[in-house]
Amino acid sequence: MNTRFNGEVKRETRLYVADISHPASKIFPLLCPTREYEWIEGWECDLLYSESGLAEQDCIFQCRILNGNLPEMWILDLYQPDEKIQFSIHMDGCIIRYTITLFEKPDKTTVSTWHMTLTAFNEAGHRFLAENDPEVFKAKFSVFEAMLNHYLETGEKLTFTDLNK
Repeated sequence: MNTRFNGEVKRETRLYVADISHPASKIFPLLCPTREYEWIEGWECDLLYSESGLAEQDCIFQCRILNGNLPEMWILDLYQPDEKIQFSIHMDGCIIRYTITLFEKPDKTTVSTWHMTLTAFNEAGHRFLAENDPEVFKAKFSVFEAMLNHYLETGEKLTFTDLNK
């Protein structure tokens, strides 16, 4: 096997389970780079490719939501309305497979699993893993859960100020 990379590759997973008080059909459309402006405080992205202007198979956008000031390239790999959406996220030193799965319960509430497989292949990627350990990941995604539930309940964006009250 011929390889030019001589560094250590690290792979870790992160999992967050969220209880959303609405049916999957209300949640899924909001898992979109365009629609996330409606409910995520501070969301910014550049939509690079989408025929519809919304989330769809092979949609590509760039943002800085996970890695601070460094750009992340997001590619929507799997798009199964009301069930599952999966992204490949490429950033300096790390590639992430990010899958959100929605399980609607008989009472029309939804259990959502947010799963990431992170593969770090250089110093920047290793730093990203260290800075986003499982507890940090859980804290970040609990904020997204609160924002999503709040938006679905009120139609209003939950601000960080309100979240900290």
